[in-house]
Amino acid sequence: MIERTHIGIFGKRNAGKSSIINMLTNQEVSIVSPLPGTTTDPVTKPIEINGIGACVFIDTAGYDDAGEIGAMRVTKTKQVLQRCDISLFVIPTTIIDNKDELNKAAEWYKLISERTARTIVVINEFSENSGSDCGSGDCGENSGDCGENSGNCYKNNSGDCGENSGVNGGVKREFENGKSSKCDISIDIKTENYIKTVSETILKGTKAEIVIVNARKGEGKEELLRVLGHIKERTEEHKIVTHLVKPGDVVLLVMPQDIQAPAGRLILPQVQTIRELLDDKCIVVSCTTENFKRTLTALVTPPSLIVTDSQAFKEVYENKPTESRLTSFSVLFAQWKGDINTFIQGAQALSTLNDSSRILIAEACSHAPLAEDIGREKFLERAWEWKRQYGGRIIEQLKKMGSSCDWDRERFTLDEGCNKAVVEVFNNLYEKGLIYRGERIVNWCPHCKTSISDAEVEYEDQAGHFWHLRYPFVDGSGYLELATTRPETML
Repeated sequence: MIERTHIGIFGKRNAGKSSIINMLTNQEVSIVSPLPGTTTDPVTKPIEINGIGACVFIDTAGYDDAGEIGAMRVTKTKQVLQRCDISLFVIPTTIIDNKDELNKAAEWYKLISERTARTIVVINEFSENSGSDCGSGDCGENSGDCGENSGNCYKNNSGDCGENSGVNGGVKREFENGKSSKCDISIDIKTENYIKTVSETILKGTKAEIVIVNARKGEGKEELLRVLGHIKERTEEHKIVTHLVKPGDVVLLVMPQDIQAPAGRLILPQVQTIRELLDDKCIVVSCTTENFKRTLTALVTPPSLIVTDSQAFKEVYENKPTESRLTSFSVLFAQWKGDINTFIQGAQALSTLNDSSRILIAEACSHAPLAEDIGREKFLERAWEWKRQYGGRIIEQLKKMGSSCDWDRERFTLDEGCNKAVVEVFNNLYEKGLIYRGERIVNWCPHCKTSISDAEVEYEDQAGHFWHLRYPFVDGSGYLELATTRPETML
């Protein structure tokens, strides 16, 4: 089981994007109008479709939207690309003969194909006669003389056109270097020209699947759904957790239910993990952190695998059976999403940290901000924990350097009074233009890739030179002379 596949629909204004999303969902999800720019903000539609499963369709504003507001809509459209697993790039047949429009479409196809895993090109047929006219001048709509191998009819009402007589909507071809592969069904010369033009001017030799539809008439829907379903099947081959276990194994999930947990339900990664394990015939046991030891006692045999939330990792590790393997939801999903190498590099970097290392703690959440989020009260808790663990070392360094202070009056930066005073003073100085941000020379560690304190460097005497700099007074009455060994800091 995987999370909802996000399918974005992109194209110029009035390309038929809204009509396509309505056709695929069988619902009036988006407003359809001949007026350009009907779709403003992205429109999302979560839905379950047979052959695709759980997915989210995202209708977007046209990439050619105009004006100041239009530019903001185009920015929103680009942001949607970051959320998409699959992109449908809609090309209306009305631009096939317009060189400028084709060049613009080529630019956007390149952008879309670079930012999403799979891109399907959808040619939307706008011809009024599409689906009813015969492609050949010799074959009428009701003619029975098309023959078994005739590929020139869009539609055959007589029942005598052979099995290879094609319907216009639903033509799918895969192109590479301007050449078509074998097509599922026959298509007429006009449609062949559409595909050739798109391949040469927009795809420019890249490989892509092309589906031809007539969204207004609903033609091509089944073929487009089939292509989408095929891509989804290939995505599902990658497993979250069942590559670590076999059918019949007992898997224990440790899932803390804190304030961030949604009311009445589990979070998506937990649900995905449970469903995949059940599908693979594993025995799934779950508990909260406080019930972890009791759960182990209740089991006849130790679990083959334990999966825990990251915040409970230390406690679970210290109390787990020796024979049970341990991992976390974060590790599993980093592997599943393809980020595991970055995850490993981050873990390895921990060994290079020193007392003055700067650590960024970031958390991306889709829920409304809560007190226990890492960016709020929980950050202060961890900052104080760091202070208790490492703060004493810094004080000892200061003492060794000969600092003579009243250590009973020691204060920490995040003490309430200090914090408030620092913020107030810095704000006042900044508003008066007395301080500003700028690049400065610091002690830089090429190994740790961070700055280090004076107490952590080895001193070496070197012959130097004094530079004397004169700063004239505004009234011309004299100057202030300063001497330094590092004039670059004084300029």
